Amino acid sequence: KEKGSDSLLPAHRFTVGDDVEIRPKQSKKSSNPSGVICAVSDTFLSVALFTSSQNSKQERAENEDDETLLVPPLSLVPKSSVEVHRKLLRALSTLEKEGTNHPLAGRVVQAMFEEPNLYKEGTSKMTTSP
Repeated sequence: KEKGSDSLLPAHRFTVGDDVEIRPKQSKKSSNPSGVICAVSDTFLSVALFTSSQNSKQERAENEDDETLLVPPLSLVPKSSVEVHRKLLRALSTLEKEGTNHPLAGRVVQAMFEEPNLYKEGTSKMTTSP
């Protein structure tokens, strides 16, 4: 997009605070720059890039060179879907181990996966006619 262009962005679901990865269309690298969206409007998205303070001088110089290679067209890929998937797998693993004994989700597990008890205590069983 040219400077001063006021063309609208295509429809998207990005919001402030979303973790994203920036991928050049022609890149075949496994690690791309990532950051967090810090501003959203109808015509632009602003991304604050992450940097690691543990990088060596050589790695920082390589990253700076890589960032200058980020020429359009670029793609923003949400990273949260990967994290949500990992959290879901951890939660399902915990539920699998604890089942109805889980302190918070035990009742939900019981309601979702156990046969319903249609009879309340102190009442006789219902009979059905053929």
